[in-house]
Amino acid sequence: MEQIVLCSSLKLLDFVQQEMNALEADWFARAKKNPNVPLLMGIPGISVLSALTILAEIGDVTRFLSPKKLACYTGLVPSVHQSGKTRYTGNITKEGRATLRWILVQCAQRAIQSKGKLRAFYLGLKEKKGYKIAIVATARKLLHIIWAVLVRQEEYRDLRKDLLERKLKKMQKQAAELPWMIYSA
Repeated sequence: MEQIVLCSSLKLLDFVQQEMNALEADWFARAKKNPNVPLLMGIPGISVLSALTILAEIGDVTRFLSPKKLACYTGLVPSVHQSGKTRYTGNITKEGRATLRWILVQCAQRAIQSKGKLRAFYLGLKEKKGYKIAIVATARKLLHIIWAVLVRQEEYRDLRKDLLERKLKKMQKQAAELPWMIYSA
């Protein structure tokens, strides 16, 4: 009985892995066709799948007149409570796109691992405010960069060409595997 369950589980696992590979190859093929993906991949911390997620969550970036409005849409702005002349600012509002907030924090965590302005910003803030506040602030700064790159259709100013080339080669390789991966089971 245990042998049957084990064999069945292994077959199921193989099938799920094939489906995941096919989906991933499809994502890479879609990324290859989208001109905004390489622009976003030039920003530290952003990979192919995170670029696709960001683009899907934001939609048409031109509908946001400023990066602040995009940050509000994402929920990466501090909550404000006012009464008369007294003003309190609290944690981020967390209203808006939860998936976009999550992916930006993940990208920020990757971005601070490489040298650059985002890492310097994070380290300066971390000493004053602590890890959590610093990483969320870095995610918001990353969102401002994303807005500027997408609206202006320009590469990131601190672009590391070698890193972008490696990311693009991986995307090309994965996209090339698409034809034989889909429904090969």
